[in-house]
Amino acid sequence: MKTGNTVATRRVADKIAENKTFALQVTLAMQMYKKGNWGKISDADKEMNDQNAKSGTGSLMGAYMTCEGKIWIMTEHDRSVTTILFPDEY
Repeated sequence: MKTGNTVATRRVADKIAENKTFALQVTLAMQMYKKGNWGKISDADKEMNDQNAKSGTGSLMGAYMTCEGKIWIMTEHDRSVTTILFPDEY
């Protein structure tokens, strides 16, 4: 699945740099995301993601639990960039 450039917010990047467990969990979450495992989101959102992934249009979003709390992974509708962030940064 095309996800464009991957970026992280400053807080996520700082936590990745200081916490190896978190860094591994983010890497694993990104791998699941790219395979269409959307994590802890509603069934309706999973269905919309599946449709958008299949068509190559529309945004994508996944939610994953880590040792630092929940992270979101969000891909823009044009697949140009995917952002990793904490929910309160949205």
